[in-house]
Amino acid sequence: ARSSVAEVADLPELGRGIVVRADSQVLTVARALARASAQAHLRGSEPRRLHFHALADDARACGVLAKALATAPSLPNYRSLMGTPELFRPARDPRLRLSVRVESIGFSEASVADDGPTSTTFQGYPPGPDADLAAVRRFSASVRDRLHQGQEVFAECRGADAIAHTLKALCQAQHRVAEVEFQWAEVAGRAAPRPNDRDASTEHDDLKLSVLHVRARAAEPWSEFNDIDFKASDLLFVKSSTEVKQLAWAVSVQARKRGAVSLHAFSDNVGAMSVAAKALATLPRLTGGERVVCVPSLGWATPAGGAAAGQRNPVLRLFVRRLVKK
Repeated sequence: ARSSVAEVADLPELGRGIVVRADSQVLTVARALARASAQAHLRGSEPRRLHFHALADDARACGVLAKALATAPSLPNYRSLMGTPELFRPARDPRLRLSVRVESIGFSEASVADDGPTSTTFQGYPPGPDADLAAVRRFSASVRDRLHQGQEVFAECRGADAIAHTLKALCQAQHRVAEVEFQWAEVAGRAAPRPNDRDASTEHDDLKLSVLHVRARAAEPWSEFNDIDFKASDLLFVKSSTEVKQLAWAVSVQARKRGAVSLHAFSDNVGAMSVAAKALATLPRLTGGERVVCVPSLGWATPAGGAAAGQRNPVLRLFVRRLVKK
């Protein structure tokens, strides 16, 4: 298992620094950089420099170090940084090491805890069909962590599996709920080759492909969200066969009538979850720009007559509410 705490070591040549290994977590190393630099800045100590080092012949460790340095500026309390790489051999350990001496440049004084998202946006890349379980977990952890750090999360979803993975990841937001908006967007694409075409590289016109854009931010605490009287709004159950436009109209009517509406879909039904997200993205196109946001969560539903037998089905819940501009 990977450690969630950065490893610290003292080297006579460099002093106190962060050791980066092949199994180090990129975000853990990046946080160590952001945290230590911010602390040095607040203390007013000089010089405000840190060093991170890895074995020079360990390509994976050097890759983690590079990714951490690229990630650190997107974390709260940072605007930019400058790194100076060098190779050296410690006296106690003659193995060649890569060291990066980092100096922070320009800090943001804003804290990250409870005042909403920062100006930075994290783009996640949701796994597709038949994704490796480890990849799904990494994606979910990244989304959860960035929301906790106060950043807006953005994802471009192509296909039902990407939508489902993104929704489930957003359900795992900690402390504060994730408030999510879906929008349709067009991206450049190319037509699939026709069976009888000899030159597939020149015979096809460019296409505009519709993809689903997802934006999420941390909103109210879970305790406040759970105090909502959900019975005051209607519940719409979504299946994979549900018609997207009809669902979009139904959501619009209920949101205007009662201010909110709940959508439920079985969380093991990828198609149903995709239909729910597409309906919310379609709604503004049908209503002249009316926008809604939703809070996703996971739960259980007891089927009719199943209480006595202890039957429960896992469901994805989308609590939809109208977007109120401040």
